[in-house]
Amino acid sequence: HAALLGAALIYSGYNVLLAQALRELSPVAFSLCRELAAIPLTYAWAAHLEGGVRLPTTKHERARLVALGLVLGVYQLCFATGVALTSATTAGIFQAVEPTTAAIMGAALGLEPMTRARAVAALLAGAGVLLLEASGGVRPNLLGCALLFCQGVGIAAYCLLQRTLVRGGDASDEPWGPITVTAHALPVAAFVLACAAVLDTLLGVEKPFGAAQRRRLSRPDALA
Repeated sequence: HAALLGAALIYSGYNVLLAQALRELSPVAFSLCRELAAIPLTYAWAAHLEGGVRLPTTKHERARLVALGLVLGVYQLCFATGVALTSATTAGIFQAVEPTTAAIMGAALGLEPMTRARAVAALLAGAGVLLLEASGGVRPNLLGCALLFCQGVGIAAYCLLQRTLVRGGDASDEPWGPITVTAHALPVAAFVLACAAVLDTLLGVEKPFGAAQRRRLSRPDALA
């Protein structure tokens, strides 16, 4: 629980830093550069803490790791774009429904039991988000809020998929180290973001790697 609390505090600070960075950078460009930087660091961390990097040996394992990476890439894209359209505060508010979404999805898939306490917590969290958004005094960006909600669904799906690997989905499955799982998911997520960058450029929406973005990325503090 202490680790989860620490992660929540780090994520809250990250929301503020991300909102600042997205004033100058495209959400797609920022997310892709961050994933590319995280790949070698996460593999090195996994090798150090988990005694080496385990590789998938079966089609079933490879399929689950690819699915995990796809979910990671899509929800990171939704999150960065949602923050760019709203604010760090709104992103933090929507994070309150992520445990709720995970509980509902887990119960629907038969992975987690839905207790009465969890159901009450889910209702309170959802009502709290609606109340905070409605009382903000500013009309929210509906597309941004929808993307942040989809990010919550994505992170819930990611946690549930990761759980099947870390704990072993079947009796014959050997549990994976959580850092190794994340390391294997990152290259797939980077591929998703690269495809989004190409599509964004072709459509001329923001041109994430156009001349203006390249100049901003070349600044030492662009990704700080």
